[in-house]
Amino acid sequence: MNNIKKLLFGISFALISLMSCGKQIPNSFDFGTIANNTYTNTYFGFSMAVPSGWNVQTSEEMKAMSNLGKELMAGEDKHFKKQIDAAEINVANLFTAFQFELGETTGYNPSVVINAENISKTPIKTGADYLNAARKTLARSQMSLQPTSSNERIVLGGKEFSYFSGTLDVQGIAVQQRYYSSVINNFSLNIVLNYQTEAELERLLEVLKTLQFN
Repeated sequence: MNNIKKLLFGISFALISLMSCGKQIPNSFDFGTIANNTYTNTYFGFSMAVPSGWNVQTSEEMKAMSNLGKELMAGEDKHFKKQIDAAEINVANLFTAFQFELGETTGYNPSVVINAENISKTPIKTGADYLNAARKTLARSQMSLQPTSSNERIVLGGKEFSYFSGTLDVQGIAVQQRYYSSVINNFSLNIVLNYQTEAELERLLEVLKTLQFN
């Protein structure tokens, strides 16, 4: 299966605000570990259960998927691509898991994506601020994002997040997404759910219910 087809069967785009500049990821940063079907991150102080049988991506696979997503976002816009490249030094890919192995299903492959962006040098103070900035980035991209809800607030595992839902058009494929964000330790901690049906969303929300902060 070629790379673009992999993306269309399991799009795993996360958020990026393009507002970060020159801070990068600190040496003390924890990208997280997985043991006993649980993802744990000490830097942000949370854990989340990983459903048995789900396909968790390695750091190399997440990077490759991120690069492909960047190409789809920027298209032929070289200036926009340079902006994304510059901002990426502040973005950490923490966790990506698909419900099925890539290429195993002929339908859409739901996924959970978690990343974090260093916002210490930006005016962003809340998850809602971050979502507003990230939405502007997506609006500039070659993929058409149509928000289907405004920012709302929710508590996940004891931590308040802002979130909104939207439909993303990727090469003619309509993907439903729900974006969550919360500011923790000078980072925006972001969670993106990718799905196409309400049943798939309900399954992903069951995964989020296992999220627990210290």
